[in-house]
Amino acid sequence: MFLGSDNQPWQGVDDILTLAGLKTDWFFDLVGVSAGSCARQNVACHGSMCREEYEPILGRADVAIGTLALYRKGGAESSSLKVREYLAYGLPVVMGCKDTDFPLPVPFILQVPNRQGSLVSEIAAVEGFVSKWMGKRVPRKDVLQIDVDPKERKRLLFLEEVLELHNEKRLHAR
Repeated sequence: MFLGSDNQPWQGVDDILTLAGLKTDWFFDLVGVSAGSCARQNVACHGSMCREEYEPILGRADVAIGTLALYRKGGAESSSLKVREYLAYGLPVVMGCKDTDFPLPVPFILQVPNRQGSLVSEIAAVEGFVSKWMGKRVPRKDVLQIDVDPKERKRLLFLEEVLELHNEKRLHAR
């Protein structure tokens, strides 16, 4: 399962299609990718869809795919909405970059190297990850830090610290 859109090379759709060519016994649903991009029997490109349309696809997926080629625009870390949505649905994720909310390794995110062809070079790890998660979901308790309430509390604490530092500097400047 992949949520994305056309003409964003850092998403790594080409890498997904390469993996699909090697893993013909797996089925790949690509939401937001135009049908012209899919020329494989085991790949369905659904084009643009609203949440109500792609929710059934999320429901039947075993594993989701995040951003794979962030190196193409010089990045190494992200906090993409697609990964947040996957995890909210309990889907484990394969991605090619570090996730801001999970700086340490977690069992439900397989981070492959942020370079061209990493899905293929790491195919044994990808196969093991998919095999481990088939028919399972990420426990909700393991992804609570992506919920809005903890994130908002953390943001407010940060703003309070900034305000305190600002006030201390003003006091010392007098």
